[in-house]
Amino acid sequence: MVQAASQPRPREVREGHGPPEPAKSDGANTSDADTTRVGRRPLREVVRENQSLKRLVSVTSHIRRLALQGADLHAITAVLASSTGRTIVVLDPMLEPLAAAGQNGMGPDVDWVGRDAQLVQVLRAVAESRQALRIPAAADLGRPGCVIAPILFGDDVFAYLVAVEGNGVESSDFDLLVTEHAASAYAIGMAQSRVVAEISVRVKDDLIEALLLGHVRDEREGRDWAQALGYDTARSHRVVCLVPEGLSTVTGLAATKDPATTALRRRILRSLTTLVGSLASAAITSARREELVVVLPEPRPGERTVDAHQLGRAATRHLESLVARARMTVGIGGRCTAPTDLAQSYLQAQRAISIGRRLGRDGELIDFDDLGIYRLLFQVPDNRELQAFASQVLGPLIAYDKTHRAGLVRTLSVYLTHNGSLHAAAERLHIHPNTVNYRLNRITQISSLCLTDHEDRLAAEVAVKILEVLQET
Repeated sequence: MVQAASQPRPREVREGHGPPEPAKSDGANTSDADTTRVGRRPLREVVRENQSLKRLVSVTSHIRRLALQGADLHAITAVLASSTGRTIVVLDPMLEPLAAAGQNGMGPDVDWVGRDAQLVQVLRAVAESRQALRIPAAADLGRPGCVIAPILFGDDVFAYLVAVEGNGVESSDFDLLVTEHAASAYAIGMAQSRVVAEISVRVKDDLIEALLLGHVRDEREGRDWAQALGYDTARSHRVVCLVPEGLSTVTGLAATKDPATTALRRRILRSLTTLVGSLASAAITSARREELVVVLPEPRPGERTVDAHQLGRAATRHLESLVARARMTVGIGGRCTAPTDLAQSYLQAQRAISIGRRLGRDGELIDFDDLGIYRLLFQVPDNRELQAFASQVLGPLIAYDKTHRAGLVRTLSVYLTHNGSLHAAAERLHIHPNTVNYRLNRITQISSLCLTDHEDRLAAEVAVKILEVLQET
């Protein structure tokens, strides 16, 4: 079914050895063309082989020059198709066409690629053997005969080069050889493109990191750096951090930095980068070790793009479709109007994630602007300080509830949350408003708090929030 490329054996005519005398026959007439030989081979066979070798060198040298000159994949493919008279297709490892060119510049039909399950096995064999293979046509699959060669760089398979048979002419040894040699030329061009792309990404990431970490304080310099990244200085932006969670559970390994988990995270971050680009083309992304950082412009009225919350929800759904049991924690920083404000927005996005985790909200979307007083409470590094303040304000009520199970702290929390409404608090607590009023009187008596006094009310609200934080942490 498959035929490997054969290596040409050296052909030479040694000096001082002319063609031998024509062999004598028993009276039969023999033409000069048939009887003229070099060594033991007919001369026309040697000529034909030399012509093929010259053509092979000519075609592959041309392709190699184009690759070294930085020609794009489509231009190289068009030249190869024209030079060989074959339809040429370049497939990525997932069988998606990267470039294609037909004979005489016509656009080829490559729909058969996606319909052919056998092709996956053939490509695996090509990658393992590191040689070109020929596969015959399969009429039932609509697949023509073709020669496939791997485009290799080191141990990596960049892509596959496919020379498609046409006009009823089957592939020859020449097709096998030219496809294999052309694939090496493609590898040069693709390796150059990859190096350039990697350098570009590294430079971009360095610029983004400098802005996110606050290394650029000069506004003019920050504006120049940001504009080099495609940052629109006429718009406000927010930093969004997308953090995949629970990947070690998915891979079945305890350590979060094991190779399998790390590889899975990288694939997810690459996929998220593609998603963000499709939803917000003006967004700037940077895949860091454990998160994807997105500098997202705020949508203008009537503009068809996503805001930070919509992006976070879309990323969460995308992760759920990619990996079962994984979850996404999304941190959204505050609005920034200048590139030098990006560091503050990034810090806020990270702080939102940290606060969310302390509140047991990992796997959710947390907007720093919506955290209210929690933004201040979590600035205190020592929970004992928070506990001391809550005990100073609500200590007598806490002790009373422990002894009598009266639920006074809970009543106070609900009452304050509902802006001092007796009826709303009663509905939430499933008791009569008079009962709420009675409990509030008891709270005042036991704690000495005057809930109509601004200072006492503020202290009570802060103390209640602290208790909620400490209980959830």
